[in-house]
Amino acid sequence: MSIIFTGIVLIIVALVSVLFDRKKSWDFDKRIDEKKQELLELISDAEEMVNELNRISDYIVTQVNAKSDELRQSLRECESKLKEINSRVCFDANNDVTTEKETDIKSIIIENKNSGDFSAEQTDNVLDDNNNEKGIPVKAKYREVLQLAEKGLTDTEIAKRLNIGKGEIQLILELNR
Repeated sequence: MSIIFTGIVLIIVALVSVLFDRKKSWDFDKRIDEKKQELLELISDAEEMVNELNRISDYIVTQVNAKSDELRQSLRECESKLKEINSRVCFDANNDVTTEKETDIKSIIIENKNSGDFSAEQTDNVLDDNNNEKGIPVKAKYREVLQLAEKGLTDTEIAKRLNIGKGEIQLILELNR
């Protein structure tokens, strides 16, 4: 009897242990399902965030492109205005300088012909020099600005050295490009 009693106790212990393991397994499955659900929620939240970030980045790119286009357009307008102003200044300067020089030279030649101081060769040389200068006049300071810029000096250093405004230095350098 004691063997039967021991067998029955072992069977009952085995059944309790099986039931206990089954409950653990069921709790484990339940926890796994909960974790799966949490992961799915996290994934959907992450996808939402990614979509929102994509929309924001598209908006930012659109805004940056729009500003870039505006900047380019403004730059083109400024360049065209600068060229127009430069051409007017050069044209006016050429006309004024050429007219003044021609008038001065002609009056000097006439005076000197009357006085007999110049030979015909000297008169031709003076006229040839005047015709060579009919292009865009380049002042010595402008050339010096360009030389100093090539040496690597900054706009401020050039302006201090030549006693010219910084804006004028920048304009000269921009026009030389």
